Amino acid sequence: MKIGRPVLLVCLAALSAPSVYAPCEGIAFHSDPAENSNATSSSRTLPDAPDAVLSEDATRRWIHNSLKTTLRLETRPFSSFAVAFTTGLGGLGVDFATPLASKINLRASASFLNYNPTVTASGIPVSAAITLRSVGVGAELFPYRNSFHITPGVTLFNGNHVAALANITGGSTFTIDDTDYVSSPADPVHGTFDLSMGRKVAPSLTVGWGNMLRRDSHWSIPVDVGFQYVGPLKLTLAMTGSVCDSGGNGCGTIANDPDAMQNLADEQTKINNEIAPLRFYPILKVGLSYRFGRNVKREYWH
Repeated sequence: MKIGRPVLLVCLAALSAPSVYAPCEGIAFHSDPAENSNATSSSRTLPDAPDAVLSEDATRRWIHNSLKTTLRLETRPFSSFAVAFTTGLGGLGVDFATPLASKINLRASASFLNYNPTVTASGIPVSAAITLRSVGVGAELFPYRNSFHITPGVTLFNGNHVAALANITGGSTFTIDDTDYVSSPADPVHGTFDLSMGRKVAPSLTVGWGNMLRRDSHWSIPVDVGFQYVGPLKLTLAMTGSVCDSGGNGCGTIANDPDAMQNLADEQTKINNEIAPLRFYPILKVGLSYRFGRNVKREYWH
């Protein structure tokens, strides 16, 4: 049987519109039962099939409009995943994302940084060791039809911490809680500072742009800004060595000087009170991500 091109185009949509079977008698069509059984298109009703004598252009337009009503993109949970390498205030990191629904992604992140600067404070050389470690997870919510997202989450491990060592040269004068001391030339004073960045587990909230699981490309540049609530910071001060009076005489171990130890405790309390409002640790990062696999399932009525 010779089939004209317009009729053949109509027949390609026959499985979508059973009423079109009449002009396609003698032609076998096959579809994927498993795929059709999962299809949940919002509209399966197609317009009446065009008469076979219509022009090819009219027939093509009818098929195009019919297929548009039966095309559906379905996001399947965990159907794909994306990896991003990030940099920001928390250091270098890596993020992972996978879809949970059409507008919700599950995103996990980890970041780290080691930095050892040497600075001078009030003429005293200070060697610092900054260690940033963070692991968190959150649910990316996309309220609009773009890449803007809101991510409530939780920091599962907050290992951010700063330590410092101050070496006070013998004969140098330094101040503890408004009281001057002289570092002993025979046994110079060494001070240690340890700053803990709040709780190990903390809630977080960020907003950002960029979808690691975007549909139209494998590549994405996610940007996120926000904070985590870590609670109050805690600074611990300690000193070893010997101190002398203002004339460099009467030197003794600082640990055996009750006035010096009390001044050190008062200084520690004063600093902790000053940093108490710093309960929110900032989050700012940008990354480059790549998506593996498809995060949507394309469904057609053939």
